[in-house]
Amino acid sequence: MATFTSSKDKKVQKQTSRYIDEAGKESFPSSDPPAWTLGSEFEVNAFRQANKMDITPILMREHVAMRQVARALNSQIKLLENGEQADKAQLEKIAQFFHEYVDECHYKKEQALLDMMKRNAQKPTDYMLRDLNKEKKLGSDLTQELMGLMNKGDLHSQRLLALLKRIVNLHINHTGKEEEYVFPYIKQMDDVNRDSLLNDFKKFDQQFSMQKGAQWLAFSEQLK
Repeated sequence: MATFTSSKDKKVQKQTSRYIDEAGKESFPSSDPPAWTLGSEFEVNAFRQANKMDITPILMREHVAMRQVARALNSQIKLLENGEQADKAQLEKIAQFFHEYVDECHYKKEQALLDMMKRNAQKPTDYMLRDLNKEKKLGSDLTQELMGLMNKGDLHSQRLLALLKRIVNLHINHTGKEEEYVFPYIKQMDDVNRDSLLNDFKKFDQQFSMQKGAQWLAFSEQLK
């Protein structure tokens, strides 16, 4: 694999420690979730224009879907902040999206990528890789908590309001961090690792059901 020593990479490495120190304390951006990150313009263009069967566009497409669904929770947050009741049907559907599509499909792809990164000489810091794994676990835990509140019929509590805010911030933060600090290294993969990872992605899609995956992506589009 080619050595990645560009000035851009050195800049990324220099910025990483400040960024992940906050995440390590489970501290998320204080700005409104939509203002935090929508993905860099470069990666959005890559998602739209590049070969859709390459690693970055595949992950970027799923990140866009995750951000669209997360941001849809803002309408529920506003209802709760105004003293109104949240929409149970929408919250249940969103919880199902994160449980089925994110936990059972996207996170498996992400884990395969992070595991491959661990074996490479040129990679994000081990701290960053651990931090991303920690956030994946937290995302799954928050989804389970949301499903539990829906089962109890809790549609107006302060606990639900705080939980929805955490879910939005987590997914916006996590996908943005991965795009900024992991995606640059994907471009440095050799063909053997790239083909192996793409085969893993295909296997995960087939195990999950490509039809179900397409349905969940379509669901995210409806929430724009």
